[in-house]
Amino acid sequence: MDEPRVIIVAADRCVDPDITAATTALGYGVLPVQTVNEAVITAQREGARVAAILSGVALKDGNWCDLVERLRSLGCEAPVVLCSSEGSAETWWDALEHGVWEVVSAPITAHALERILKETHQKRN
Repeated sequence: MDEPRVIIVAADRCVDPDITAATTALGYGVLPVQTVNEAVITAQREGARVAAILSGVALKDGNWCDLVERLRSLGCEAPVVLCSSEGSAETWWDALEHGVWEVVSAPITAHALERILKETHQKRN
């Protein structure tokens, strides 16, 4: 199987500049996209190789909830990690109720990403 991939849906302050290098160092390919639509198309194309999807709260053509709903309606079960600078309990609960794997503070750190990727790998295998 090809290297696993992480889709990063670009949003303000979702990831720090070093996260791509950290993801690659962990053995994952990085697929940067800018919209819900691009993320969905990329997830469909990559299929089971998608190890995780990192997303900000507000996206160019929708929000994290639109992303999760579209992915799940198409049968994509890749873990979605929401990067939020808000950190409110309401956002956290809403995200978990919609099937988000985890909500992390934005910008996500390399350490948090490594932990999440290990957890999602263990759960999926």
